Amino acid sequence: MYEQGIKFHQAENGVWLTKAVPVEYISMK
Repeated sequence: MYEQGIKFHQAENGVWLTKAVPVEYISMK
């Protein structure tokens, strides 16, 4: 996702966050 230009930021607890996850990155098994 980062390579596709989606921006991330790191929360105080160390978790990387983004505003939205495009549907192509979501899978249900």
